[in-house]
Amino acid sequence: MSTYLISNREVITNKGKEAFSNDGKKAALPNFRVAECKVNTSTKKITYSLLSDLTEPDYSKIIDVVENRLPKEQLGGTEYMFYDLYISMKDTGKPYSDVLFFIHGYQTTHEEELQHIVKLQELYLGDNSNVKHLIYLSWPTSNSKILTYWSDKEDSIITGQALSRIYLKLNKFFYTMFKKYEQENCKQKIHIMSHSMGNQVLKQMMGSLNEKYIIPFVGEIILLHADVSADSFENSQPFTKLHKLGQRTHIYIHKGDDALTISTTTKNLSKRLGKAGPSNVKELSQSTFIVDVTGITYDKTKKEPFFTKVMQNVIDHWGYLTSSQEIEDIIKILNGEDERRVANRKRHDLYTNYFYLSSENIIQSI
Repeated sequence: MSTYLISNREVITNKGKEAFSNDGKKAALPNFRVAECKVNTSTKKITYSLLSDLTEPDYSKIIDVVENRLPKEQLGGTEYMFYDLYISMKDTGKPYSDVLFFIHGYQTTHEEELQHIVKLQELYLGDNSNVKHLIYLSWPTSNSKILTYWSDKEDSIITGQALSRIYLKLNKFFYTMFKKYEQENCKQKIHIMSHSMGNQVLKQMMGSLNEKYIIPFVGEIILLHADVSADSFENSQPFTKLHKLGQRTHIYIHKGDDALTISTTTKNLSKRLGKAGPSNVKELSQSTFIVDVTGITYDKTKKEPFFTKVMQNVIDHWGYLTSSQEIEDIIKILNGEDERRVANRKRHDLYTNYFYLSSENIIQSI
């Protein structure tokens, strides 16, 4: 199991060791650093080490490490991360060894991010999941007050643009390994999951990418309670390109999401995708699906210590952590289960790509 943290937070030095700053008020940087994480499952503590920074990675060096059995420590940054994940996915000895790339939302300190990583491993990297590796995108979000939308949005733009460059590096890695040097493909999948304002980051990434460079090597794309406009899949907006990136996209919405109500009424006047759903369901691609979780129940024991006091009261915005029903549904999608055959889903009477997930087998009208 490999876990990596990539962040455009400020890097500080404490007692001679590099670490990411915990200050959420700092502006997002245009470049990322990569860190390798170690998670102690018994104590639920996480430590990480920043990898050497590279101005321009050389993925041909990975071939030397693979073919000549050289130590991987000579690699740095994305060279090291891509190599380690490739080897871990290829030589697992198990049928599934997928990677989950996760983008968090707003109001998250760096200390909370580390706790979040541990929780994601616990929920989504277990024996019942095909996912065995995690890449966590850490970006600075203001965390002192609830009304901090505009600074977060500006940071999300910078972060999304930087993330597009990481995507292009991954493209270059794929070309070098599998086209140029014809290495064995690991035959595993990379999935993307983004929560709340993390979807702004993903949207900015897609908007920064030229369509000719979009390669469909992503498996599942899961948009959780997305704090982006409800029309994000219309009129050639960036999310209209998501179907070119992944095999399927699932949009999880909750019509009583209080956090997105706040976003709509106090920070951005447009309806939010994660609350209202797509404004025109008919315009979605055939591989894009809606999962309405308004009717699910939440596990009282799943309130997380890293939630702020405000977030404790809007758990419908955090169903991927607080509802066993939503968690199980997401895992089934990550495992590649047919969207029409996922247990406890009911399909909309008119839209074949719209599903309800409810604790009461009652279909609510929209």
